[in-house]
Amino acid sequence: MGNQIGALCPAGIFKAATGYLWIFAFQENHWAKLCEIMGREELLGAPHFADNTLRVANRAEVSKVIDAWLATFTDSDAVIAVLREAWIPHAPVLTVEQAMQHPHLIERRTVRTVHDRVLEDFQVPGFRCAFPRILNRSIWRLHFLESITLRFSRSISAFLQIELHCSNASTSSAVLPTDLRHSLQLY
Repeated sequence: MGNQIGALCPAGIFKAATGYLWIFAFQENHWAKLCEIMGREELLGAPHFADNTLRVANRAEVSKVIDAWLATFTDSDAVIAVLREAWIPHAPVLTVEQAMQHPHLIERRTVRTVHDRVLEDFQVPGFRCAFPRILNRSIWRLHFLESITLRFSRSISAFLQIELHCSNASTSSAVLPTDLRHSLQLY
């Protein structure tokens, strides 16, 4: 199966003339459009390609058809243009260097410029969860309040237990039980 999604077909990475492409055309409307742009409308009536389940069972044949079509192009950008015009989900598979220079990834701050005293400015890849600012603030506040409340309630509980223990103990044996000493060490 290699670079294909097991339960979907066609859905995976295919070799194009100047790189690799992710093509995701398992839905019936996308499959029909892909057959049309490949000039292979007869595949739509083929019983062994009638639905996704049958295409998965015949994945090798589907992949051969797509590979043959991709081989007719001399440039991956030409394939991308055809797929884009047909509204078929697709994407180029980027090298690390291409990803580091991709304007969308730079704009989304997935690629970041960091400063080092010795190395100066340089770019690093990284994962960026881009939540709206208001959501970030709300999540932080909620986490902060939960944390403070939990610590406060544990501390109050520990001190109340200590006070109760000390008031019941004689002055000569005011040693705290192990569980209370442990509670105090945590905070």
